[in-house]
Amino acid sequence: EAIKVTRALKIPYLWIDSLCIIQDDPEDWRREAARMGQVFSNAYCTIAATSAAASNEGFLTPKLNSALSATLKTPEGGLLHISEFMENCNRDLESAPLNTRGWVMQERALSRRTLHFTKTQVYWECGNGLHCERLFKLSNILVSPQSALFADSDFPKAILKYYKGGRITLFQNLYEKYSRLNFSYTSDRPVAILGLEKHLSSVLQTRGESGVFEQYLARSLLWSRPENIFLNSITFQDDYHVPSWSWMAYEGPITYANIPFDEVEWSTDCLLRSGEETGTNSKRTVLKAVARDLKLDKLDMHDRVKIDEGSGFELSNLRGVVLGKDKKQKSRVQVYYVLLVTLSEDEPEQAKVYVRVGVAWLLEHNIAMDGEDVVIY
Repeated sequence: EAIKVTRALKIPYLWIDSLCIIQDDPEDWRREAARMGQVFSNAYCTIAATSAAASNEGFLTPKLNSALSATLKTPEGGLLHISEFMENCNRDLESAPLNTRGWVMQERALSRRTLHFTKTQVYWECGNGLHCERLFKLSNILVSPQSALFADSDFPKAILKYYKGGRITLFQNLYEKYSRLNFSYTSDRPVAILGLEKHLSSVLQTRGESGVFEQYLARSLLWSRPENIFLNSITFQDDYHVPSWSWMAYEGPITYANIPFDEVEWSTDCLLRSGEETGTNSKRTVLKAVARDLKLDKLDMHDRVKIDEGSGFELSNLRGVVLGKDKKQKSRVQVYYVLLVTLSEDEPEQAKVYVRVGVAWLLEHNIAMDGEDVVIY
């Protein structure tokens, strides 16, 4: 059916991931997966089998038509047919089976033009809006700011329309949405968004890696699990490393801390560095930070601390990296935004290598003044 559509468009070339990538060859898959951003951003058009739950369902199926609810005569003697309003983008696109899959977010965002074959009609998505088969046109921004970003034919240039706060909110919303999508193999989580991340970091003119942006490092690190849900760390191949401070290292949804803009003094205690810059002789990207002792009781742990996985650490071994603190105001208590870390069990203790275990919103009396330089893998 994809071939039928391609021929009807008079285009002689078609790329289908499952056929063009050798599925049982890890080397070919790894090489091609890294290029997927280029494939979709340079394609003339992307065909999306949006309504299909599996590859064998097809998408050129009869559409669900709305029954006419009324037919009226106009004063001029013509007929006016009234039917249910069917342009439901959330139902047809955002909640469709295809768009619950992790790989698809990048494919949709980087595509210049997309033909969505849904259960009700065909949608054409591009930088000029969302055009419906029934000749209705929707502005991307009216659907949602994310839809405007997805439809940007030169993704993600549309993000430059926003000031700093708006840019941060957009990429955080993108990553929160991505963290809720499904994967057949959870180890694909950091790979399926590589192209999107490269485009974002290029337009934002900052280093982007493992789900964080250097220019917005503190806010990038202040992600956490939702209430009542613990994350599970993903097992990767030995030669592939995802840092513990990246949400890409875990399976499960994340949310970013809702911190007001221009009301926080951000710290310089935490920096993004290559392993060589920290003297660890590692090719990994790491955090170089100042870790401080913490004074926490059970009430603090319940109200002010979010642990990622719920186990695997001793309370007495927790250290905190202060990422920022509220600007002093007489009307409220000053809150410190803290990355929680503990010594890595995989490295010698004298190396002072730590790993992330969560985040916290603490008060001044919870944090020791003195700290030590550490590396966070």
